[in-house]
Amino acid sequence: MNQANLPEWWEKLIKQHQQGVGRVFILHENVNDLVYYPSGEAEQTDMYRLRPHPFREMLQHLLAVEGNFGPIFYYSPTRALYQFYLDQNGIHRQVNINEKKLGEAIKNLPAYVTSPLTVVWENFAKEVQTANRAPQRLDHILPQMEEFLEKGDPDYFRMVLILDFFEKITTAQDDQSNYMAEEIIRRWALSELLKKSQNMVIGLTNVLGELPTLLTKSDSQIQLINIPIPDKTLRLQFLNYWRVPLLFDQKLGPLEIAPLEGEEHVAEEGDGIEREGQDSSNREEMIQKRRREILAGLTKGFRLLNLESIVRMAKVEGPNGMVDMNLYNKYKAQLISDETEKLLQEITDKRGFEQIGGLQYAKDYLEKVARDIMLAAKDKEKGRSIPKGILLAGPPGTGKTILAEALASKAAITLVRLGNIQEGLVGASERNMTRVLNLIKQLAPVVVFVDEIDQALGRRVTGLEGDSGVNRRLFAMLLEFMGNDDNRGDVLWVGASNRPDLLDAAHLSRFDAVMAILPPYSLEERKMILDVLEEKEGRLGKMGIKYSEELRNNLKLVAEKLEGLSGRDIETIVRRAADMTDKADLSLSIINTAIDLYKPNADQHAIDTMTIHTLMKVNFIDMMPREEKAYPPRLWKYVTQAISGGKKSNRPLEECLKQIENREGDWA
Repeated sequence: MNQANLPEWWEKLIKQHQQGVGRVFILHENVNDLVYYPSGEAEQTDMYRLRPHPFREMLQHLLAVEGNFGPIFYYSPTRALYQFYLDQNGIHRQVNINEKKLGEAIKNLPAYVTSPLTVVWENFAKEVQTANRAPQRLDHILPQMEEFLEKGDPDYFRMVLILDFFEKITTAQDDQSNYMAEEIIRRWALSELLKKSQNMVIGLTNVLGELPTLLTKSDSQIQLINIPIPDKTLRLQFLNYWRVPLLFDQKLGPLEIAPLEGEEHVAEEGDGIEREGQDSSNREEMIQKRRREILAGLTKGFRLLNLESIVRMAKVEGPNGMVDMNLYNKYKAQLISDETEKLLQEITDKRGFEQIGGLQYAKDYLEKVARDIMLAAKDKEKGRSIPKGILLAGPPGTGKTILAEALASKAAITLVRLGNIQEGLVGASERNMTRVLNLIKQLAPVVVFVDEIDQALGRRVTGLEGDSGVNRRLFAMLLEFMGNDDNRGDVLWVGASNRPDLLDAAHLSRFDAVMAILPPYSLEERKMILDVLEEKEGRLGKMGIKYSEELRNNLKLVAEKLEGLSGRDIETIVRRAADMTDKADLSLSIINTAIDLYKPNADQHAIDTMTIHTLMKVNFIDMMPREEKAYPPRLWKYVTQAISGGKKSNRPLEECLKQIENREGDWA
């Protein structure tokens, strides 16, 4: 066997076992996926090993063949205990265990340990096998296994006990056996007798956060080993094995890969160019080879099982059985939702900066961030200046969501929306947060958008905690992830808030940029919004809205009538006007009628309050409008005092807030 081909997780497991670092291990995360056999050059023609197999099968194979362990026992809550071994011909065998015979067989084991190991385990299997496949009681099996583990002689055998669905076995519920299992496994990890043996206990779980903290703390002496998601090389190997035909009929964004060997002169399908000396079949294969590499890059965060599902789906839903971008995008969005129990939702229909009217200072900054993200994809050093978090604050309907969409669209990366991670059941929230953060790392580079962030995320709790500390732990988990500098350039958090003053100070500090996204107070900004609403590729482009020449020539007059409204209000009025006419072009009279019918529900006092709270949280004045025309006179006199001169201060804004709350001055 070529040692260089052995998985890293396996080498870490064996090294820690050989050095006596631990005897109890938990293999976590990607334990339900397919994996490849580690194969040397001589085995490249073995078709069985060239295709992927379930992780558990691979684990048992490595333990028996590479680790020379035996016997290997496997237990799960829904399956009978069974023994895995290699017979004298090197064939994998499994036998179900009769728990009543197990103890006696253990005692008789020394009687035939002088035989070759393969004979030993065949004989042992005959003594304990049974046709009964019903799951046995865990509280009967573990005490017998404890004797086997602690009293086994390493000169005769090196036993492994695999406990599958470890979270189900060890999570304390109503059944007393769960508590017992947790206590016994903890005792095994600390057992000096087990440390002296060559025996091993392996727990398998796909979500580490579901295990009792007693078993995952650093002082438990239980070793945690992550089973990683397949990298691009393995994903490409899988796609090449299936040789699924791919159809990319649209631009993939700024994704660039080096030409494949021999492909320098291969053009994409549909370029109308025939290459000299290159027949059509060879040319198509080169194109498909390149597309498989592109898809392998796009599917970061996918398991091999996910790739298998999308390949099989293509045979039913894809055009002519091919995987195209529509199928890929549909499956990816569903995968993100399912993996996180709908706490993460991918936003696939992203709008661009060209569809945003006004807010030029915000667009300029966010476009630069997008360019830096694209540069960092090729050179990590370029990512040092990328913020870890951007907070878009301001009253409702001002364009915070579309700015997040435009940022992700410009950077050509995934955009996901994070929902409320808090639930009523103790433990569920922590598990959900673990799933979310793991998937976010796998999707990188990614923009994580959190709407109404002041409500969606937890806060630090002082005094008594009525939720058993769940909120505090969630808060700590999220803060640690958001503040991790290793994620800079890979994970960009974009929060949106109408009331940034309600954010916990620790959360607020995680945002490198706090930006004010304010209503279109100026006539110019409102006219810009009207302009983009008519654009062919604008927000309403799908509705086919077109302005009449008269309306287009009088947009300034229309914008004057829209004073005090948000960008969302203006869009709502234009949509309503379009519904009121059957004509192809939207007329001036129809838009005026819609304006006259519109009843704004926003309270100006509330809008001004949110605007001042927002401006007080801005950390750089270039993250807010600084021109007088961008504010109504009642606000500008306070804003200019706050941002003028060498020393910036919130005191004028605090005075303004007091005036608003007391209904004094301009707010009387």
